[in-house]
This record gives sequence, C-alpha cells and structure tokens, in this order.
Amino acid sequence: MLGKQVSTKLIAAHLKHYGWAKFQVIEDTAEMTVIHTGWRSDLDDKVPHNLSIRVDRNRSVMLFKVPQLASAPPESMSPGRLADLLMAIGFANFALALGRFSYDPSDGEITFEYGFPFHNASISPEQFGHILDAFTHTVGYWGPRVNDVCGGERTGETVMESFIGHARGFSS
Repeated sequence: MLGKQVSTKLIAAHLKHYGWAKFQVIEDTAEMTVIHTGWRSDLDDKVPHNLSIRVDRNRSVMLFKVPQLASAPPESMSPGRLADLLMAIGFANFALALGRFSYDPSDGEITFEYGFPFHNASISPEQFGHILDAFTHTVGYWGPRVNDVCGGERTGETVMESFIGHARGFSS
C-alpha cells in the first residue's frame, strides 16, 4: 500500500505543533483518514471556517477542503449575479498558486480545496505548516470577496478590477 507514511498520528502531531488543538478524527482506517477542524481568520473579521483534511492512502493524496465557504443556489441567483460569481471564482483561481475554488451548480455550494500528493513519502512539519498558512490566508482573503458577490455587495467586474490593479502593481 502506498502512502503509509502519512498516518493519523502524524497529521494530529502536525496540527498540534501549529496550535490547532481542537480537531476530531472522523474516519481512521488503513486506507483513509478524515479529520475535521476549523479556524477563525484574522483576515475576514474572525469568521469561523470549517476544515476537512482527508488522507487517501490508496491514491497518496491529502486533500484540505473548506466545505460550504459560501452558498449560491442557482434557483435563487439571477443569471447576472451567477455570472459575476463565476467570474470572481475564475479570477481567484487564476491568482492562486495552490488550491482552487469550486462551484457546485446542483446545490450552490462553494468550496475551497487543495490537494497535496505524497507518493511513497511523508509530509514534514514545515510542509504541513506551509499548506495551512497558504490555505488559511487564501480563504481569509478570497472568501469574503466570493461571499460579497453571492450577496450582491460586489460584482464580478469589481473583483476583476481589483485583481487587475493588483496584477499591475506586481508587474511594475
């Protein structure tokens, strides 16, 4: 079996090392571990976020996922607002080096996830910390913007203008 090196004990130790003392192991088998935890982001007014860490040892992948980051049921969204949302998600995904935002049109759930392959290897505390840091900052920065588009407080155009403004600043 591949990926045995990434154990539940190892993930729990890494979480504790970075101060994530509250978490719950939901599933723990030879093939799969699922841990639920969460955090409050300093970047978005201390909004609580749920985090699921799924270790699939058969596929040698660790998946970090924030479920239900936002909700935009298609039946309650105008076509224009839905287009704005998809534009905002597209610009957010383009800006990211790690992870992706996803929209499920069947129920309107918006998630953020990042998959980390670990084929025949382990994950160091530094790698784990880097993933947590990048993950929480990405959700803290982009989460409120996506939520604002869902609620109509922001348009896809304003997210695009903000993105282009940042991109111009980086290139000069």
